[in-house]
This record gives sequence, C-alpha cells and structure tokens, in this order.
Amino acid sequence: MLINEGGKKIMEQPSYYAIIPANVRYDKELKPNEKLLFGEIVALTQKDGSCWATNRYFAELYDTTNETISRYLNHLKEKGYITIEFQYSKENSKLIEKRIIRIDRKINTHCSKNQGGIDENIKENNTSNNNNIPPISPQGETEEDQKESDEEKRLYNFNILWDEYPRKDGKVNAYRHYKVWLKGRDTPLGRKKLTNSQMYDAIQNYKMQIADKGTDSKYIKQGSTFFNLGILDYLPKEEEDG
Repeated sequence: MLINEGGKKIMEQPSYYAIIPANVRYDKELKPNEKLLFGEIVALTQKDGSCWATNRYFAELYDTTNETISRYLNHLKEKGYITIEFQYSKENSKLIEKRIIRIDRKINTHCSKNQGGIDENIKENNTSNNNNIPPISPQGETEEDQKESDEEKRLYNFNILWDEYPRKDGKVNAYRHYKVWLKGRDTPLGRKKLTNSQMYDAIQNYKMQIADKGTDSKYIKQGSTFFNLGILDYLPKEEEDG
C-alpha cells in the first residue's frame, strides 16, 4: 500500500506495464495524467479489445475523483484515442448495463521490435490472478466488486434520466432520492417502489406538461424537488392506480 503526501493510503500500484504510442505521448493537448490513464487502458484491454474498468477503479488507482477520471476519458475520446460504448439492458433499451472502453483502431499500441515486445505477464495481470487489481469482469468476482458494479449501473441509469430532465439543479440530492425510489419508500400514497422505466416516463410526462403550458424555465422544478415526491404527480396513470 502506498501513502501520498497527505498521509492517505492509496491503492498499491499494479506490477504490469504498457506501451504508450508516440502520438499520445507527445500530444501537447493531453495532460500527463491523461496519458497515464491511456496507458492503463492499454494494459487492461482484453483479447477482444475491450476494457471494462470503472471510473472508481481508475480513481482509486490514481488517488483522484470519479469526476476527474470522467473528464480525462472524455478528453481522450474527443482526441480520437479511445471509443466508449455502452451495452443496454435487454428489458429497456434506454438503460445502460455497462460501459466498454476501446482503443481506437487507428492507434498502434504494439511495441516496436527494439522494445522486445510486451511482457506475457500483462495478460495475467489483467485478470483476477493479480491480487492488487480489483476484478473488472462484468460478473464480478468479489462482493466489493459486485457493489461497485451495481453502483456504476445505478449512476449510468440515473445520468440517462438526468440528461432527459429539463432543469440541471440539485443533481446530488436528486441522485439520493433516485436510489431511494429503487429500493422503495413511504409516501402519502402508501409504499412506493419505482423502476428506471417509470421514472423515465414521469420525466417525459412532466416535459410534455411544460411544453403544453409554456412554463418559464425559472418555474421548472429543480431536479432535487422532482426526484423527491414531485415525481409522483407525473407517473403514468396505471402506475398511480397500482
């Protein structure tokens, strides 16, 4: 375990290495940590070209925040070095199951001959055989990993709902209310448990009301208010009756 300058414990550094291609290394528009993150993605890429590591994994590895990692990934994507794909739920095509990062096919991540090739152990270090790296398989290999996977799915699905919501205020509290609805909560109408699909429909109903009434933007409910009890007013009729 490593200790940073503030005395905080951080994740022990993995023992593998990766080759960062020249066009990434010498890109002056990239921050040093973005280049390091790209190298991490290269090392974690599976045989099928996919990397399923979460923002939380990268954030813990580099002692930073999920939001910072998200900015780094978006910049790498904008520069054309990676692509980000999402696999959607079979039950609801609007809801994301997991994220897949891929190195863009135009980027050559192989070693040149005078570099001797990448150590064969990289393959092993990209699996659960390396105890220093949290497993990143979609099934999850530990209880902690499963909790992380569940939280990532919740966050992805909430962000889809949040992108649909017309006013971007109170996101933190909105997400807190969202998670409570998934588990169920007591309301003036009795015990209620909402699905992602129901919440998505409620947002669409509210947006239609806003359009029909020509509601001024300053009178649109804050996200934290809507995702609290406000959402109950916009559930589809059958959900209200149920």
